[in-house]
Amino acid sequence: MTTASLVTAGSPPAAAGDPDDILTIESIKTSGTGCPTPDSVTSEIQDHGKVFVVGFYSYEVRAPKAVSTDLAVKTCRLSLKMKQKPGYTYALVSVNFRGGASRGKDARARFVGNYAFTSGTGNPPVVYDDIAPKDDSVAYEWARRQETKEFVWMPCDQAAYLNIQTQLDVRPGLNNTSAWADLSSTDGRFTTLEFRHKQCDK
Repeated sequence: MTTASLVTAGSPPAAAGDPDDILTIESIKTSGTGCPTPDSVTSEIQDHGKVFVVGFYSYEVRAPKAVSTDLAVKTCRLSLKMKQKPGYTYALVSVNFRGGASRGKDARARFVGNYAFTSGTGNPPVVYDDIAPKDDSVAYEWARRQETKEFVWMPCDQAAYLNIQTQLDVRPGLNNTSAWADLSSTDGRFTTLEFRHKQCDK
């Protein structure tokens, strides 16, 4: 999986919080052809910071090309600066990726994803070779949930960065049958991050 350099200038607006939110996103930085501009990604806080909803709006791959701008491989790296309410700590429970895909006979639609904190805790990249269940060129909704096997509680009152890396790629079939996939929120499909909170030890 190709890892692009992290963009250091420009980021989409962080999810606005309220005083009851235990966890918020202070900023998001983006890098990659799947999230090329700050406004290609959105975020929202739900359930007082227990759930983050992330939307993608430029993350689609297609083969063979229908137009000159179509790509068969796209990647995206998100770097989320997390901020917790004083006196609380948190752990990431899961990330649920959602998108759409289709493929003709012998074609491929594949997704690769992982997440990790800058401290090194997280999940290794997982490859999902077949996110379109049938080779019939029908568009399907796909979802892949990655769960943290062992909760790692972040240090109290310290900001941390969560990095989410993804890749979508498609390959046409032997007779040039088409394949398409997206990690897109245009049809109401969102990627969700679930967290768990607890008060810090006194």
